[in-house]
Amino acid sequence: MTTVNLSDTWEKYKGFKIKECHTGSVLVFKDTNLEIYGAGKNRSPDIIPSDVIVDLADNYGKAIECHGIFKELEKYSTRKMIKISWPDMSVPRMHPKFWAEFAEMIRAHTKPLSLVFICNGGHGRTGTALCIIGCLLGLIPEDVCPVEYVRGIYCDQIVETDSQIKYIKNVTGREVTATKREYYRVGSIPFHGI
Repeated sequence: MTTVNLSDTWEKYKGFKIKECHTGSVLVFKDTNLEIYGAGKNRSPDIIPSDVIVDLADNYGKAIECHGIFKELEKYSTRKMIKISWPDMSVPRMHPKFWAEFAEMIRAHTKPLSLVFICNGGHGRTGTALCIIGCLLGLIPEDVCPVEYVRGIYCDQIVETDSQIKYIKNVTGREVTATKREYYRVGSIPFHGI
């Protein structure tokens, strides 16, 4: 990340319009009985219709979390939560086998299922996860770069670091020709690709 001193560069950026990217929860993949959404907590996500929230930034608590003799009550929760410990601007410590098993569990689900992958901004962690799960479920054509494919559907700001690009390659075995998105900060305002 490059930090730009606002007082030194204001004239350069004066009148610059920030390109608005995705807001809400964006449908990225749709297949028979399956919908996969991408979202960012800071972008007004609509997580209400989802069956499963894949929380990549520790944003949400469980709908119902019980211990001891009350553990049986968890079966009444209408929403399931998967939390993946994943540092911002980085990659998770998840072996490729985790993603393969996760994709297999999704594929094996026979009833209609909707998932929303969500981090804070909906770019780095969410974008990386969408590229991976899209490839492993066969929802991204084999002959295209997964990052460019998801950027075209969801948001052109996804996948923010070289380590995320390498992680997508490692987990999916796919060629990734896209590069990370340049990320600048002017004062406390983030700018992408100035």
